[in-house]
Amino acid sequence: MDFSNVEECHDENSQELKFYYSREERIKRAPKIVQDFYGGNFKNCKVGVFRSLVDSKSNRLIFFALILCFFVVIFNFLFNKSGEDIIYNIPVSLSAFSFDDTIYVSVCFDSTNQEKSNDILPINVMIKCFDSQKQLINKELLTGSYQGIETYLRTTFTDYDIVNVVAEIKISKYEKNLSSVVKKN
Repeated sequence: MDFSNVEECHDENSQELKFYYSREERIKRAPKIVQDFYGGNFKNCKVGVFRSLVDSKSNRLIFFALILCFFVVIFNFLFNKSGEDIIYNIPVSLSAFSFDDTIYVSVCFDSTNQEKSNDILPINVMIKCFDSQKQLINKELLTGSYQGIETYLRTTFTDYDIVNVVAEIKISKYEKNLSSVVKKN
């Protein structure tokens, strides 16, 4: 639509308004950086992402803190297994999975690389089962003995609401807690 032939409305007693715009006058009153930009003298900053991250001391500190946090998370993800630990030089692992409406819990005491000893170590394992609200649902005490060969202590629970299993393992006078999430099948 063409508005060039349309007259503006104004009072009959007032004069017609005139609008004066001069780009040159506006640029003369602008700051130096704006004048340089419109004049073509503005220097382009070709700053990349990495350069902006290490440009000042505070940015470098934040950048290195981010790198440190990244490596801590990766290290914990790769090397920290919540269901495995070493107790009294015995590798111990806890696993739990569900099948039908039954939760199967297994605590494995692996054989050590040392020669088989004639010592019989008493093992006490308290299995505690928790639901999604971290409420204790059930617990059971398992006992056994360890003679340097692979030993398993197993039990089952019939509550399907169990999502987490914690084992309080006591070998001789040493105690540790292992936890495992119930794997759904």
